[in-house]
Formats: sequence, structure tokens, C-alpha cells
Amino acid sequence: MNSKQKKPTTSYEILSNTFTPEKALGTRPNIVCKEKGVQYRLVEIDQYSSALFSVDGGIIPSTLSDIKKCDKLILLYDQTHLQRGGGLQLFIELKGSDIEKGIKQIEETLQLPVFTALPKGEKREARLVVGKVPAYANSPAVEKMRMDLSKRHNCLLKIVRSQAPDKVKLT
Repeated sequence: MNSKQKKPTTSYEILSNTFTPEKALGTRPNIVCKEKGVQYRLVEIDQYSSALFSVDGGIIPSTLSDIKKCDKLILLYDQTHLQRGGGLQLFIELKGSDIEKGIKQIEETLQLPVFTALPKGEKREARLVVGKVPAYANSPAVEKMRMDLSKRHNCLLKIVRSQAPDKVKLT
């Protein structure tokens, strides 16, 4: 990099230098991710710039089957974040109903070198999308896993039902 090139400051700039997004940074009303009958719907995001990356099979090749990884990464920015840094990394795991396995996949993804550093001002959240919410979803064991994810990776986890609309706010 020569002295005139700007150093990448957002996750989008860092990742898009090496990986091709499924959806490039732009304005859109929503983003939908689907896999094996499970669907995540992020809605009412037209006030933000957003991008979508495949984690499993994209950033992390499918050939590395021994590495547990989540499915998608959505990046969100408003104009201020694009100019000064900040924004949101939203990791998406599409799961049938195995909540504990899904949380482990998110955690292992966050431990990968490409995701360990969080650019200045960016926040990190995750969505575990399940086709059917099992009875143990609010059990002490699952709650402990959620708290550990928050402590170790500064990542808030929300469990959402497939096809239910989800909203986020950048603050």
C-alpha cells in the first residue's frame, strides 16, 4: 500500500479487499438469507448502507469442513459510520432447531483470525435463526452460552424464528 492509499477502516473495506460480497455495499429495504427451509429477514434497513457476505463457503471455504462457521455476515452502516468508522457486524446462523450447536458455530466463527479484530466503533451482534424454537431455548445452559458469547466476543446474540421480520438500530 503506498502512502496515498487510505487504510481500510470498516469491516466492509477490509473484507471486500479479499472476498466478493453476495450483495455489495448499497441501500436496500431488506436482506433475506435462506438455507434448507430456514429464512432470516432483516427489514426496514433502507436508511442504512448494507452488504451481505457468505461466511460458510465464501470467507471460509467449504473445503475446510473441520472448521465450524456461521452462514452469513451482514454489515450495516449509516453515512456517519462510513465517514468516521463504526457500524454493525451481524453474524447469521440458519439452524433447524439445535440452538447449542448454532451458538457454538457462531462462537467458533468469531474466533477465526479474519474476525477477531473489530474495527474501531463497530459493534457486533449475531442472530441464530431457527425453524422451530425448542422448549430449552431459554434454559440456564443456553443463557450461559449467550452470556459467554457476549463476554468473550462482545457479541449480543438474539434467537429469532425463521421468516419472522427482524429490525436493528445503529446508535
